[in-house]
Amino acid sequence: MERAKKVISFFIIQLIFTSLFLNAGKSPIGKKGGLRSIFKLKSSSERIEVKSWLEKSKIVLGEDVKFFFRVTYPENIEIKIPNIYDFLSEFQVKDVKASSPEPPRRTRRKSHRLFRVKLVKYEEEYLISPLVADKFIIDEIEVAYKDEKGEWRVAKTKKLFLNVVPDKKIKEKDIHDIKPNAYPEINKNLLIIIISALFIVSGIGVFLYFFIKNRQKLKVIPPLTPYEIAKKRLDELKNINISNAESLKEFYFHISSIFREYIEGTYSIKALEMTTNELKPYINEKFDSKTCGAILDLLNFSDVVKFAKFIPTEEDNNKYLKTLELLIEEIKISK
Repeated sequence: MERAKKVISFFIIQLIFTSLFLNAGKSPIGKKGGLRSIFKLKSSSERIEVKSWLEKSKIVLGEDVKFFFRVTYPENIEIKIPNIYDFLSEFQVKDVKASSPEPPRRTRRKSHRLFRVKLVKYEEEYLISPLVADKFIIDEIEVAYKDEKGEWRVAKTKKLFLNVVPDKKIKEKDIHDIKPNAYPEINKNLLIIIISALFIVSGIGVFLYFFIKNRQKLKVIPPLTPYEIAKKRLDELKNINISNAESLKEFYFHISSIFREYIEGTYSIKALEMTTNELKPYINEKFDSKTCGAILDLLNFSDVVKFAKFIPTEEDNNKYLKTLELLIEEIKISK
């Protein structure tokens, strides 16, 4: 009786596996309807995960907040990560931390030791600070990757929302009546002496002016144009010696100030007194989209080097020096 039960069990198991193999085709693994569909295994390209999040969703103006970006992907998948600074242009970036891709780690679904995928994790962390109290939206970040068929696909993060409220602790100061100024008593004799001395000095000055003017014609040197000033400062910047982090900050400070001073003199915009975010609407109004992109990239990258302790490469230095030179010439032609 016991032996009969074992024989029946064996035939039932044999029947189940035969059915699975018939549904799967010639191979029991990798075809729809076979073991792969039963175990619900994911392909390598389906295991990519892109995520971004904020440390807080609501902060007070003046407070810093951390922004995180992470991508987890199979080591055999090719990916392209965009420049995250483009999505944080409305904030001041104070610090940046980027992790090296972690060594591949094996992951598997429970109860299936045969099917394993090696994953790599890469993460970036930004310390950002809003400049105004407002509601901000950080758009979806798209990461392109090539699937197992060699086709490019896209994985996206979700939109993030940050509410920045004013600091309620800052209250209006009490308004007091304006008191009349208390003037000290003036010595009339001293006042007469001072006025007389001013008249004498003024008279001497007028006399010397006309005397020199009649003796020789003064050569009037016209002031330099904004373009000539920018070219002169650019030539000086090319000879600067970059040897450490402080000299790098100075280098990008001059790149930013040369461009800001140039458009301030050319378009009467107070660019030197504005942040990059405040200057952005004026740039969009004056220039086409391609030129706007180059200008904002130059200014944002300079801000990162100056404030976020980012160390650029020599290739970056040459690139943005050339960008500044091209922008100066392009604006001169368009003006």
